[in-house]
Amino acid sequence: MVGVLLLLMSVDAGWFAQISGASGVRGIVEALLESGWSRKSEGWWCIPQGSDPSDWTLIQEGLLELADAKSAAGETFGVRLWWENTDIGGEFLVFPRGELVFSPTTQRVTLDGRVTDVSWYLPKLLGAFAKSQLQLESWEWRETA
Repeated sequence: MVGVLLLLMSVDAGWFAQISGASGVRGIVEALLESGWSRKSEGWWCIPQGSDPSDWTLIQEGLLELADAKSAAGETFGVRLWWENTDIGGEFLVFPRGELVFSPTTQRVTLDGRVTDVSWYLPKLLGAFAKSQLQLESWEWRETA
């Protein structure tokens, strides 16, 4: 009898940034939205106030107000966004002290079906802060298989 072992391996990829500026969490979200990141037609997928970062829900409006409320409460703000008119997107987590984490969880663009095409994502992520009043202090891309 011939046995077949199938290993399903996942990739953990993400962009980690430290951002500073007077506009805080709201400013980070506004910079992303102004640069081409947007919601899907059904609404905003986000983490509600008082919820665990794994508890995503759909809201129709009030995204920036939710960002303000979560920031004031010292909570992590999370929103799922997609690039312009594509199905390519991911989850953005904004921490109260200006840390931003992006995980390419939806239709991740790859070079070989496995390795993330970082050159596709970086202009869209870095570009979000080029025209804003926020300062991108540091960033890195991490990926593990």
